[in-house]
Amino acid sequence: MIDKIGQALTDAFMITDKYLFDDPRAWTTGSTAVVAALSFLSSDPRIVVVANTGDSRAVIMTATKADPVSTDHKATLERERKRIIQQGGQILSAEDGIRVYPSGLAITRALGDVKYKNIIEGKPEIMAGELSNDDEILLLATDGFWDVFKNQQAFDWVSTWMKSNKESSMDILAHALVEEAINRGSEDNVTVIAVELNSIKPAQPFMEEIV
Repeated sequence: MIDKIGQALTDAFMITDKYLFDDPRAWTTGSTAVVAALSFLSSDPRIVVVANTGDSRAVIMTATKADPVSTDHKATLERERKRIIQQGGQILSAEDGIRVYPSGLAITRALGDVKYKNIIEGKPEIMAGELSNDDEILLLATDGFWDVFKNQQAFDWVSTWMKSNKESSMDILAHALVEEAINRGSEDNVTVIAVELNSIKPAQPFMEEIV
């Protein structure tokens, strides 16, 4: 099942990326993306499959820590550096950090950025695994959030917030995290999704007879 979900997510990313070839606005602009698919069937282990392109990020929070379940695709990542160079790009130092040229981007993967598609690919990286009862919150956020929060800082903030807002929903938590990131000075897009994993009830397998 994990392989099929991973392939479905990869196909969705690639179809979206191809669709953007027909949009003039995507010629020199693009977007990162992170998506999580959860399978909570009563007959199977609980699993999470994450697809990521760029430096949006997914983390899973337990009672004591936050663990990343995606990889930031930046020019500082060695395997991404090798791929960029093999495909004819360059990795150079700029005033604000390491960047990919000729795109001038700090990331190595994105949807869109069609002009640089020979080096800035849209194919996502897939990470998957079984969830345990210790896994409490799945947090997905764009790079504007992670610019001002390290993983553990996000965990500490959420833990403190949850103690004072025990009856609040995950939507309210996500909104509060967006506001906090902006208050901390984030200058990029800030989007957050929070999912309370242990509140999801297992579903019965669904089968439909096709005649």
